Amino acid sequence: SGNGYEMQPALDQKLYAVSGTQNTGQTLTINKSTGTGTNIGSSNYTDLIGLAIHPETKIIYSIRSSAVGSTLLRLNSAAGDAYPLYSYPLPGLFSIAFDSSRTLYGVLTTGQVYTLNLEDGSYTLVTTIPCQRISIRFNPQTNELWGTVKNFLGNPKDQLVKIDLSTGDTTRIGRTGYNVNTLDLAFDEANQFYGIKGSGTLVSDLFRINQTTG
Repeated sequence: SGNGYEMQPALDQKLYAVSGTQNTGQTLTINKSTGTGTNIGSSNYTDLIGLAIHPETKIIYSIRSSAVGSTLLRLNSAAGDAYPLYSYPLPGLFSIAFDSSRTLYGVLTTGQVYTLNLEDGSYTLVTTIPCQRISIRFNPQTNELWGTVKNFLGNPKDQLVKIDLSTGDTTRIGRTGYNVNTLDLAFDEANQFYGIKGSGTLVSDLFRINQTTG
């Protein structure tokens, strides 16, 4: 026996998210004006890390990661359910993002950046960032790659950088001022820049980021 499923694409001008055990692994949409989350349905997982939406097909992707390998999944925007697509022998895959040419990038906790081929599941090393535990997002209008550095201990925990994929070098833009890790980043259709904070058992907060000062 088996399950049939259909990958419904993301709706335009919607901000999507996934939750952990506190909200039973739900896929949800977030109201940008109020920060209110609306559950779509269970993703079937409580350990998904971030989302990336294909700029052409609008299919939503997410990842699971461990010390031995990582899995790329697709999410159904209509019901929230997620299903594995490819597995990689890449431990600690930490964040994924599409650039404006529809190439999917993934970064490991140790800073290595890979392209992830959606046609055959292959992967290619591009560069190494001199930062560990960094979440990435491309600005869809400029194709600049932004990152938020997540530190376990010490400061700054709220640092934002731009990343040069040709060299791996980072340029420090600034800090959010919240003195806590920014968990993920997103751009909307008006080029507004958003971040989210609140890990573990904390309630998450949505905030807007000034792209000049951080």
